[in-house]
Amino acid sequence: MAYKSPFLIVKDLISPLQCEDTIRRLNHISPNIDQGGHPTVTYKGNVLTELRITPEFLKYIPTMESHYGFEYKTLTPFVFEWYPMGFPGQKAGSEGNRLVTKRGEAPRWQRTKDYDFTVVVFLNDYSDKQTFDERFEARGGKLEFPTHDFGFNPIRGTAIMYPCCPNFINAVGPVDAGDSTIIRFNIVAKEEYKYDMDNFPGGYKEWFAEKE
Repeated sequence: MAYKSPFLIVKDLISPLQCEDTIRRLNHISPNIDQGGHPTVTYKGNVLTELRITPEFLKYIPTMESHYGFEYKTLTPFVFEWYPMGFPGQKAGSEGNRLVTKRGEAPRWQRTKDYDFTVVVFLNDYSDKQTFDERFEARGGKLEFPTHDFGFNPIRGTAIMYPCCPNFINAVGPVDAGDSTIIRFNIVAKEEYKYDMDNFPGGYKEWFAEKE
């Protein structure tokens, strides 16, 4: 049986040199700190980088439309997320959705934005070696999907695409050394995309099984 993954992966969407140039252009100096003294994520925009990367990404829209069965409308602005060394990890959430809790009722997810898919582009490489290059490597920063019980360790230049729905709540894990930076943006479809898990049977072991 052939298994169809709800995740689309594009390797080398941008080059290592572009990743380094993007991080340098963000000009991060010191991280934000929460009330407990822990580093928190910093969000920025960068129009020049967005203009450079968007044409490369749009080449993959026909592949996405065919894979998921939708018609593309537009992209949201890029958000550049910096997770500095010492970042403790975050609570999982869903882009464009929030969990609503009312007294006497079971919690339920509510769509808050017209987002249909999310794209994450890694700008750093994950490394668990004793010594590594902090200019482009980090120990941590895993993109975790607790509902599916797995996640992606960063590989710079790689893009991960997935539907915007509660099935894909996600979080960035702790960063023990180095810094981890990602680009995140969303795709809006002409009509609301409704994720059907029956179209994507199996789990990550089947989705990412080595092809013989």
